[in-house]
Amino acid sequence: MSTLAKKVKKKGEEEDEYKTFHFPEFDVAGFVNYELEQTSATLISVALGLLVAIVSWRMTLLGGTTGAMAVDLSLLALLVGLGGAIGLPFLIKAVRTKAETYRKGDWASLIALYVLLWLGLWSLFLNV
Repeated sequence: MSTLAKKVKKKGEEEDEYKTFHFPEFDVAGFVNYELEQTSATLISVALGLLVAIVSWRMTLLGGTTGAMAVDLSLLALLVGLGGAIGLPFLIKAVRTKAETYRKGDWASLIALYVLLWLGLWSLFLNV
């Protein structure tokens, strides 16, 4: 066999190796543990959002009955809600031991969930 034929045969074997696709190994236990950890962090975010929405609503109502302090308490309620968004990662890190392994996207989704839930419930409670 000539050297050219050997090269062509060897090249054909390499191409066949690349054409076959294999799925990577899937870590089922790691996936389930990760999702359970994210579920618990999500529940903390929802609970804090609900709690701060109720506090903001009561502060706004209290400010509305006192006249001149209405704007001040509404702004204070807004600051309480934003403070909750800033404090959420610290709360989750204090409660959950695996919070150090969260990615940036995990934190962004937890904070976004909190802010949207807090603002939505606060506005809903004010219009009831």
